[in-house]
Amino acid sequence: MNDSAPVLENDLGGDPRFRVLALNEPRTGNSLSAALLQALVAAVRRAQADASIRVLVLAARGKYFCTGMRLDPSALPSSGGSSSLSDNVFAVVRDCPLPTIALLQGPAMGGGIGLALACDMRVAVSGAWWSFPEVHRGIAPALISQMVVPALGSARARRYMMTGERIPMAELAAAGVVATVVASPGDLEAEATRLCGALVRGGPQALSNVKALVDRVGRAPHLDAAVSDYVQGVFAAMMQSEEAAEGITAFAARRDPSWVHQKAKL
Repeated sequence: MNDSAPVLENDLGGDPRFRVLALNEPRTGNSLSAALLQALVAAVRRAQADASIRVLVLAARGKYFCTGMRLDPSALPSSGGSSSLSDNVFAVVRDCPLPTIALLQGPAMGGGIGLALACDMRVAVSGAWWSFPEVHRGIAPALISQMVVPALGSARARRYMMTGERIPMAELAAAGVVATVVASPGDLEAEATRLCGALVRGGPQALSNVKALVDRVGRAPHLDAAVSDYVQGVFAAMMQSEEAAEGITAFAARRDPSWVHQKAKL
């Protein structure tokens, strides 16, 4: 195994039926770089093509599960490329016919929340949290909105996407968004193993059919092509805006964006 690869692949507890894909760029908070996105898409596709694998587990190394899309002022002119890659990885994980479990050993932000919500269920440590810091960068969490709004509900999504406040795991668990909250990172593998054991008792095709049914019955309106086109349009226009340029530049420079201290006009 190449320990420096953007995504590490191994078996949960040595059981080849349970494939773990671990985000492995901890120095950048496992932010979604092009290399990490491409590696993750390829790894998911390899897993679903392997008939011996029954469950896919998405995990991460380091302090953060995933801090979202990697923001770099120099990447603004080519934002369409990163948009396409991000949207693609969410779809690949969401549409994977295998049961998928996200293990959150730490906080998730923006696109990291999108990755977690693309999975069928989520297990997290009690000290982890979610947040949407995009508005602080002059952008909106457009690409992940199709997963966030159905999962959180419009009222909760509106509040947290607009304020950037942290959402504690206890609240997410109470809302049913997170399946299980454990005390420490060391408890994640045990809970994942328990869930995998329950899942493997189901027929592979039956499990795949359940995933398709839930998508069709519960989330179909949010996956409509017209909605997807609208979301892509919002994201593309936003990333070309002066506000996004200022927000991302300020983030890179570790300063407040100009609008934070702007005085009201009298």
